[in-house]
Amino acid sequence: MFSYLFFFSNVSLFNQLMDKGPSRGWFQRSKVLQVQACVRMVLEWTRKAGLSYLADKFFNKFNSAVSILATPPQQLTQMSWKVLCADHPSLMP
Repeated sequence: MFSYLFFFSNVSLFNQLMDKGPSRGWFQRSKVLQVQACVRMVLEWTRKAGLSYLADKFFNKFNSAVSILATPPQQLTQMSWKVLCADHPSLMP
């Protein structure tokens, strides 16, 4: 049951982030850091509940996208595509 919950939560959050993120200001660093903190809280709860293997599996792509958005622009521009792909393999096409 939690697999379905985590799957649909991940899909919904990822799609909203990509579709509505720019228009709602979610790509601003302060907002991204808030989202990242909320994701950490959810993942911490799943660890305590013994569900971390499921949450890690289903929230991996969303967590990677948020992590990239939370990276300071100066640092991000210095990273190569190869490094980004190595750090976030779940986002590879």
